[in-house]
Formats: sequence, structure tokens, C-alpha cells
Amino acid sequence: MFVDGKEKKPWGYPWKAAPVSDRRLLLYWPMTLASQAALSNDKVNFCPPVCTFTGRDKARMEDTCEGVAIMVECDHQPVLSQQALTHVLGTPTIVVMSGGIWIDPETQEQQDKAHLYWRLIQPTRERADHDKLREARELASLIVSSDPTAKPPVHPLRWPGSWHKKDEPRLARIAAINHDVEVDLDDALSKLRETAARSGIKTPQGIPTAPLPDLNLKRDVEWHYDHILDEYRSLSSGRHHALSELAVSLAMSAINAGYDVGKMTSETFWQEHRRIIRPTVSILPKS
Repeated sequence: MFVDGKEKKPWGYPWKAAPVSDRRLLLYWPMTLASQAALSNDKVNFCPPVCTFTGRDKARMEDTCEGVAIMVECDHQPVLSQQALTHVLGTPTIVVMSGGIWIDPETQEQQDKAHLYWRLIQPTRERADHDKLREARELASLIVSSDPTAKPPVHPLRWPGSWHKKDEPRLARIAAINHDVEVDLDDALSKLRETAARSGIKTPQGIPTAPLPDLNLKRDVEWHYDHILDEYRSLSSGRHHALSELAVSLAMSAINAGYDVGKMTSETFWQEHRRIIRPTVSILPKS
């Protein structure tokens, strides 16, 4: 735990630790410390790392015992970021609204910042696997231009049930939980590497330390769903870029509705067309 601000001063140090075998203490300490943080006059960030350690005294990368999840901070374009990563990795195990707010600089729309977790089928226990998990988290963060400091498995993140106190206090909360969802680390890492390479992101050996400029996430969807775009290109003779944008919206909507877009039938295609595209046809150029 630390106090939010430039210095990020530790709070409540020395921090408490509990053996993973003691469920009573595992419940007692988070509830107790989160309550103390909430009642403090300081802007305390209650953020224990989501992993286990080999001892009680240190929380460095080399002290990691088990890494349990691919985690991504979606502090920039959180809605689009979640859609893009769901497209790559599938439905997250847990979606946490962290309490922060991102404001779209063009529309001034407010969106809740999010933390996404994909629980691993098998926790990482060896250094080589810890490094794979770090790479997966790093690539996922860079794909959506997220905070790259959140890549190590030991990185602290605000827990749901605690308070975001940087500005007006807001409760961090679980927005969605899918108890049975787990991912294989090697499979997830392969998908992230493929997406990163297609998006022009450098390999981990040459990754920049600052977030990349905004990625055209819609274009990444276009690469996967050219058969949908072809439907609209045929309708418009390739004249209207706006149709391409609408087609991408159609693809993203279909993904969120649970369709396998690569196998969409003409019936489901036109169902989505009627729901999304028709209400917006009036905005298209008439030429």
C-alpha cells in the first residue's frame, strides 16, 4: 500500500503477509487493511500484488513464487481496450472498475478505467515461466497503449472493494466475473505476439519504456473481418470510408454479442446490420 502522489510514499509499512494455506488470515488481513486505508485521511492506494511470494519480507520479481494471472491496466480508451483484448484473449476472468475515469479528448465522454484479469490454467512457478507472464502482460499493455509499468507479475494494483481517493472518492468494484474462465499462458502469449507483430509493436527485447502512440485498434479488427468489409465495399463500390467504419462497429458488436464472426451466417449478418447500420445510414454521404 502507498499514498497516491508523485512520491508514492509507503503506507502501513511493514506490510502484512499471510501464508496461502491459511484462508482465515487471507481474508482477515485484506479486509482489515482495506478498511484502515479507507478510513485514513491519506489518499491510500490498497494494492497488494496478485501473486504469491517465497517469503514475507520482499516482493521483488525474483521473490515471486507463483504468478496467477495475465493482468492489464486499461487507463486509456478503456472500453475500446477491453474490446480489443477480449478479441485477442477471450473473455476476461475478472473485470474491475478501478475507480478512475478516462475522458475522451474529442467527445468529453467519461469512461471508467478498468483492470482486466485472465486467470492462468497453471500458475507460473519457474523463472522462465515468470518471464513469459511478464512478456504477456507487457505486450497486452502495449497493444492498448496502457501503463507499461504494470508488466511485472509483482506490480501492485488497486483491489476491488477499496477506495480510489485521488480525486472524489470512488469505490473500485468488480464489474464482471467469470469463475470458470482460464487461459493457457503459452497459447495467450502466442496470440499476443501475433497481434503485436501485426500492429508494429517491437519484440520484448526492444520494447520502449513509454506507452506507444494510440494504436488504430479498429484497423486491427478490419484485418480479421475483411469478409464483412467486403459486403459493404460491394454496396458502396469502395467510395465511402464511413461504411468501413460502420462495418468495424458491426464486427465489434458481433464479438460482444458472442458471435464467431468468422462463421457468421448471412442471417445473423443482416440481423446485426439492421440493429447497428440502418439507424446510421442517414449520416452517410449521398454521392
